[in-house]
Amino acid sequence: MDVLLLDVELDGPPARTTIATVRRTRPDVRVVVLTMHRDAVLRRTLLDAGAVDFVTKDTPSRELVDRIARAAHADAAPVTFPVDLVTEARAGSPLSDRELEVLRLLAAARTNAEIAADLQLAIGTVKRHVYNVFRKLDVGSRVGAVAAATRLGLLT
Repeated sequence: MDVLLLDVELDGPPARTTIATVRRTRPDVRVVVLTMHRDAVLRRTLLDAGAVDFVTKDTPSRELVDRIARAAHADAAPVTFPVDLVTEARAGSPLSDRELEVLRLLAAARTNAEIAADLQLAIGTVKRHVYNVFRKLDVGSRVGAVAAATRLGLLT
């Protein structure tokens, strides 16, 4: 069985899109994600998209080779690195539909007041959604949220 080692930081479509395309067009190919990010949301998103493993770039060479070899076996279960517990706890669950709406409007540089008007919500409700987006994406700013969402393919 063939294995594709996919670097999250490559130019082009988001990794999630690439994984979905590979799964659709070449279901026999196993995808192992290689990244410098120890990001629980990214890991969960890419494994849910169909990757069989998620490996950080600081993984020792011998272990990386072993994990690629394991991925080549059709019956291999995903093996993931131990995630930093703080990141995992702050990452929470994937974004809700409403949080995705708010995130898309953040990416369009809309203010909280404009988002509230667009979605017919109270400004306090928008602030809560923005807070939840920041917490779940493990970021501290709107720019960070948009960057993380772009990396995760949430804005496509």
